[in-house]
Amino acid sequence: MAAPKRDILVRRVNWWVYPATLLPLLAVFFAAAYGYLPFYFGLGAFFLLVFWLFSLLFAVYASLRKPTKEPATPAAATPRGRASSTGDGQ
Repeated sequence: MAAPKRDILVRRVNWWVYPATLLPLLAVFFAAAYGYLPFYFGLGAFFLLVFWLFSLLFAVYASLRKPTKEPATPAAATPRGRASSTGDGQ
């Protein structure tokens, strides 16, 4: 039994996003750690840093894994199972 076809949300990883978002997160975290910002900003920055780390790990995994073969039929020729605009379900 073949696995269902999944849509690809991101085809290429924008690597510049990771250092660009890490610097402000670290700045907020350390500003809260040294008392320039309230403690809750540090907790929020730590929470976002965890998500940043998981996003980086998934991006590395996605860029290193072997790409799957594309189907022989073009994507426009295959129906995706969406309901019609008439509302009759066909």
